[in-house]
Amino acid sequence: MKTKKKPTTIVDIARHVGVSTSTVSRTLTGNIPVAANTQAAIMQAVEQLGYRPNHNARGLVNGSSMVVGILTQDIASTFFGAILEGIERELDGSAHTSMIVPGSWQLGKEMTALNVLLGRQIAGLIVLSGNIAEDQLVKVSHELPLIVVGLNVPSIEQYCLQVDNFQGAYLATRHLAELGHRRIAHIAGQGFWQ
Repeated sequence: MKTKKKPTTIVDIARHVGVSTSTVSRTLTGNIPVAANTQAAIMQAVEQLGYRPNHNARGLVNGSSMVVGILTQDIASTFFGAILEGIERELDGSAHTSMIVPGSWQLGKEMTALNVLLGRQIAGLIVLSGNIAEDQLVKVSHELPLIVVGLNVPSIEQYCLQVDNFQGAYLATRHLAELGHRRIAHIAGQGFWQ
């Protein structure tokens, strides 16, 4: 049986370069300047030894995983997919990444998804519509940064982004009418008009 290679740690990097672990940590986080030649040696050792940061360990130290949790309803939906794409585009190039969990318009699944995300020490949460109780969302807003899309929660309105479905439908219908169309139908998917 082949034994699994133990991951390289900052202790291994420090030994390899002959510096303290705090110097390696400062270099990797970029929080405090390190001498250029020391930084170059550390980065070369990182490459040679194949070091990968342990984000779980960093999350334990910082109390945050640098992961933005996203509770969506339907990953395959064009509507939610466009929102997810926009979120990913904004996170690109930042220190954060996303964890997307579907709730499928089922309260039980949404609560399970919420608990999974909160258990991962997420840095923030984006909720894309759904059935989670307002008091639960208010509670979450006191624990970490929260954005709620498509729901209006009165006591945390400043964190809620609304979709004006009425205005959107009016503008779309007016546009079609201006093009000369007279027989216009509307088909709504699950949850859009809840």
